[in-house]
Amino acid sequence: MCNVTLSFSQGETAEEMGAKCRQHVMEMLQSGDEGHKAAVESMMQLSKEEQEKWCDEFRSKFDSLQGA
Repeated sequence: MCNVTLSFSQGETAEEMGAKCRQHVMEMLQSGDEGHKAAVESMMQLSKEEQEKWCDEFRSKFDSLQGA
C-alpha cells in the first residue's frame, strides 16, 4: 500500500493523473521499493483485457470525482 496522495492539481484528466502515477511508480522502483515492485508485478499478471478493465474503472472513478 502506498501512502502518497496525488491531487487534482497534478492532473486534470484521468490520463494526466495516470501519467503522474506511473512517474511515481517508476521513481519508487528505481529507489528499490519492494512494495511498488510487487504492485507492478501483480499488475503485469493481469491479462490485457483485465488491464483495460482496470484502466476503464480508474477513468470512471476519476471522472466521477470531477467537481466534487
